[in-house]
Amino acid sequence: MNQTKILSLLLPGSNLQAVKAGWSSNLPTYQGIYRDYRVILEPGNNTGGHPVGIFRVTINASLTDENMIPALDQFLTNLAAEQKKMVVSVRRHRHAVVLELKATPTKKYIENTVNPITDQVIRYLEANRIPTGCQSCGDQDAPLESYTVNHDSHYLCHDCAVKTEQELKESQVETKKKTSNLFLGLIGAFLGGSWAISRRSAVR
Repeated sequence: MNQTKILSLLLPGSNLQAVKAGWSSNLPTYQGIYRDYRVILEPGNNTGGHPVGIFRVTINASLTDENMIPALDQFLTNLAAEQKKMVVSVRRHRHAVVLELKATPTKKYIENTVNPITDQVIRYLEANRIPTGCQSCGDQDAPLESYTVNHDSHYLCHDCAVKTEQELKESQVETKKKTSNLFLGLIGAFLGGSWAISRRSAVR
């Protein structure tokens, strides 16, 4: 099934668009708005820590009212139990719900699994007035754009995107420093050990 046909079957009535994923894959990431909620659908692949055969659905849901969390958790637990043949995992983050579904990119699978389960979650969010917003801070008013962070797609506001980019850069610098320090430490240990061996040989 080609990408256009897959896209036309995903959440009818949405404005999902196929976008190039942050890694090499035969299938792109799909993202957009469905029933006013930001949704990202990512078919599995071999390179992003996201295995083939898994269809990941991320729904931005801002849990600004902590009193709603226990009920949402129970709903997701029940959903996973009811759909255990199809649901691999369900995770609730502070501002997002992530579903991992067993995936076969066929018309029947999409119509019978991806769409109904995703729709069920979004209708629950609607009914309980849990709004969509930035996946990082939960801001419901700021314009959102999709960003690829460590191979995964996220809908973020501009401020969170800038902050995330800065944190990634700092993390990369820190990782390089640690790698460099470890390398120098290993060289020092090796040279120190060589010197000790040579010194002992010389004493003999």
